[in-house]
Amino acid sequence: MEETMTPFGGRFLVHGGRLVPVEGAWGGDLVMLEFPDLARAEEWYRSPGYQAILPLRTGHAASTVVLVEGVSDGYHASDKLAQLFPDGAPPSGR
Repeated sequence: MEETMTPFGGRFLVHGGRLVPVEGAWGGDLVMLEFPDLARAEEWYRSPGYQAILPLRTGHAASTVVLVEGVSDGYHASDKLAQLFPDGAPPSGR
């Protein structure tokens, strides 16, 4: 699989390592890949190389696959709060 990710700058961050749920329930394993950006992740997913091996996963495992845009270097949670609530505070009741 790595050979399909390398041309798109992808690498494994998590590949079924020990998982300790601390809030809520979790059943199963977690695989997390990293790409330079969302566009490269989408290009990899749609690439002929990955599409050729995709049935190996889909035919043997029930899974959910999502592509998620990450945050930039230097990101702070307060940046998102400022974006969501430009007037400074969420409306009451939230």
